[in-house]
Amino acid sequence: MSEELSANHLILEELKAINAESRQIRKDLVEQTNDIRKDLVAQTKDLRRELTEELTIQTQDIRTTIAAVLEQMSKDKVHNEARFTELETHIYSLLGNGQPGRVGKLETAVSDLKKTINTWGGAIAVIGSVITIALAILSLAAKHP
Repeated sequence: MSEELSANHLILEELKAINAESRQIRKDLVEQTNDIRKDLVAQTKDLRRELTEELTIQTQDIRTTIAAVLEQMSKDKVHNEARFTELETHIYSLLGNGQPGRVGKLETAVSDLKKTINTWGGAIAVIGSVITIALAILSLAAKHP
């Protein structure tokens, strides 16, 4: 029995040694896990800070671009309004703003010119007819003395 006790005692001592070694391994693992956790937290903070800085820079760039676009749009609006006002003035000049415009005056002038041409055409036709009749009378008068 003493051999059994001795063997059991050796097994018990080995188990205690394994238990102590297991505790040490567990302790080492806990320390390593804590170190890794601290590194991850630090890396996460650094990454978060870097991303925040980058996003801030990009946001400022976007705001600057938007401000430039809005400024250009404002300038274009003023320019276009001036152009539209100028075009409106020209349209009023051509069509008239309650008064006869240049187009109306041209239409009146063309109508008057047509009337004049028709009048002259009629006058020329009458003169031609009178000359033809006069020549016919003269021709008949010359044949019958």
